Amino acid sequence: MNRLSELPGPEALKRYLKGFDFFERHVHGQWEGDLYAETHATRFYETLKFLPELHADARVLELGAIPYYFTILMERFAAVRPDTLSFFEFEKSDSATHVVRNDEGERYEFVYQPRNIETEVFPFPDETFDLVLCCEVLEHLLINPSHMLYEAHRVLRPGGHILITTPNA
Repeated sequence: MNRLSELPGPEALKRYLKGFDFFERHVHGQWEGDLYAETHATRFYETLKFLPELHADARVLELGAIPYYFTILMERFAAVRPDTLSFFEFEKSDSATHVVRNDEGERYEFVYQPRNIETEVFPFPDETFDLVLCCEVLEHLLINPSHMLYEAHRVLRPGGHILITTPNA
């Protein structure tokens, strides 16, 4: 059941996301996770409000999902668990499982699938997803977004949506 009507404001999202340990476990420390939550909670809030209506068994692909904070918010408030595809460190990383916990006892496991989304075929069949999320990824691409957009279109079901966001300077 979609719970976007219960979506708290950006300040509550900041507090909630600061409880997760991804940065403490996998990056430079909790201070970076706190900064990330401070910086991105309003963007997450606004992006959640942009989501199209999704049916109960909708499939969603999230490009560039790490540190999975938006993924967690999608599961909690849109009742959808996105498949994730990362584009960071694809040249030196293998698939792995990332575990993310918060201080309220929530625990999430995510399969880390590193891919060069500018050159590689996405590891999904045609017409798999109802929604492809490309949030704050486009500005990091080094070559050209054409291949990524082609692959996003290829894996979308007829009538599906792609949601692209970029920083608003």
